[in-house]
Amino acid sequence: MPSRPEPGQRGSIPHGGIVEPTIEHRPWGSYRLYIENKPCTVKRVDIAPWSALSLQFHEHRAQRYIILDPMLVEWSNEPVPFGMHERDAILDWYMAHKVFRYVENGDELFFDRRVVHRPHNDSGKEASFVEVAYGHNDEEDITRLADRYGRA
Repeated sequence: MPSRPEPGQRGSIPHGGIVEPTIEHRPWGSYRLYIENKPCTVKRVDIAPWSALSLQFHEHRAQRYIILDPMLVEWSNEPVPFGMHERDAILDWYMAHKVFRYVENGDELFFDRRVVHRPHNDSGKEASFVEVAYGHNDEEDITRLADRYGRA
């Protein structure tokens, strides 16, 4: 689990890990500072009804999902061990380390580098989340382990 930031440490990326967002309080309420002045990419991902992304992990970026609609998400409870490269070996390892959870609007999930993950939309309407990618974001940095669309 990521650590809480120390005073003055605002949305930083220490040694490839991610700290929890800093909560800034104001007279009108508060806001969450996820990252400040560091490389990151933010995108909204919309999953079609009855669809899912690839079962995947990334070598060069960590991700935070900010859930906008209810969906099922699966992930490994720890990163894929370094040195493990064969797809079948990783899938066997994943079967012993997977977690499934239904998430709701406002939930946040963090996936460090090499953590296997896949969101599923098991409803009849579009489901969305905001993805904050920390580090170098490149669509080539996807190791697909399983995919409904033949890309694995």
